[in-house]
Amino acid sequence: MFFTFSNAKTLEDQNIVPVAEYYIDDFESLRIEISQTVEELKAKFADLENIETKDGAQEKANRAEANAKDYTATHAKNKDVHITADERKTWNSRETTEGAQKKANKAFSDAKSYTDDHAKNMDVHISTDELKKWNAAQLFKITADSGTQKINLTSGTFYEALKDVGTVSFYGTNAVTDSLSMATCIAAERYASAHYFVDRKEVQLIIPENEVAYHAHENNGCYVSFLKPNANKTAIGVEMCVEKNGKIHSETVQNAAELVADLCKRYGLSTNKIVRHYDVTNKNCPAPWVSDSSQLTAFRKKVDSLLGNKTVSNTTAPTSQSSKSTGTILKKGSSGSKVKALQKRLISAGFSLPKYGADGSYGNETVQAIKALQKKSGITADGIYGPATEKAFAVIEAKKKNHHQAAKNHSTRCRPASIR
Repeated sequence: MFFTFSNAKTLEDQNIVPVAEYYIDDFESLRIEISQTVEELKAKFADLENIETKDGAQEKANRAEANAKDYTATHAKNKDVHITADERKTWNSRETTEGAQKKANKAFSDAKSYTDDHAKNMDVHISTDELKKWNAAQLFKITADSGTQKINLTSGTFYEALKDVGTVSFYGTNAVTDSLSMATCIAAERYASAHYFVDRKEVQLIIPENEVAYHAHENNGCYVSFLKPNANKTAIGVEMCVEKNGKIHSETVQNAAELVADLCKRYGLSTNKIVRHYDVTNKNCPAPWVSDSSQLTAFRKKVDSLLGNKTVSNTTAPTSQSSKSTGTILKKGSSGSKVKALQKRLISAGFSLPKYGADGSYGNETVQAIKALQKKSGITADGIYGPATEKAFAVIEAKKKNHHQAAKNHSTRCRPASIR
């Protein structure tokens, strides 16, 4: 700031003294202000010394950027604080506790709703009464709802009535042309059956020999003296199936003869103990043998021939021979005492059953043992026990018997065979 002065009047001006004093006073205050302003300017110029130049500022900015990049690169490589894309994908696919609970709640609600609706559907459920009724029912319906026989025949043939039915209870009068008086018959609270059933293909043990099969009249008397007073308890019933033409097939007779021969051998019976159902109860059974008694005579001779044409003493066969019947067909899936007896014979003859032994179940182990026997005998190795296999088995047992001391015979109670 600059100041200029000019004198408008000469010193001779009369007022010079007062004016001069005025200017002096005013200059002093001005000087003070000027001093303050100069100090402020100095301070500002001092600040200017600290101001960065453009180049300096740029250099510092570049350095800061480089440092930042180095730090960022180093940070980016730190796997402890970063995740990979696969890790992120995996974690993003995971359920949170809250989300999982929501889904679980919804699933439970949906399931409960479905189950409640399902429980109310009586088309697919049963009542307690129905359950009790069904649990008390037969797994396969073989009788009428009243418990009596399901099929009643007063004419025609059993063959036509039963050939496609399967296991069933039935009853027929003597008017039925091929009446067998057999099977599991139930009539007017009278139960009747037989121990064995025989047809052209096989022999089936239905009732164990040591149980009553009710194959003879219970209260109507017994007409065979050595079976009195009750043939149900003193005889074994053998039922032969009748063909459609009312006759007994020759193969059925052969199978029955082999069975009865085995019974005679095991129970120490002579063939004169073989009687007809007719002989015991006066019933026309078996009808072909009632009309022609020579058929019974021929049957006895056939059994005699199987026994070796000699009367068998009152003794049993060795234990290993028990329950043997050459008319029996046994195969995989068969079970019971006959299978167990066969297994005991196999073991005794050297055909081992190491895993299950004589358990009464015809499984793979028994099949393999039978095949081994069949191969040894030179017959078809199909693993099925039938007449041909029994004959081969008997030869093997006979050879074995020649090399060992015969087992002692034990007496047993006689039970004659009743042929029906």
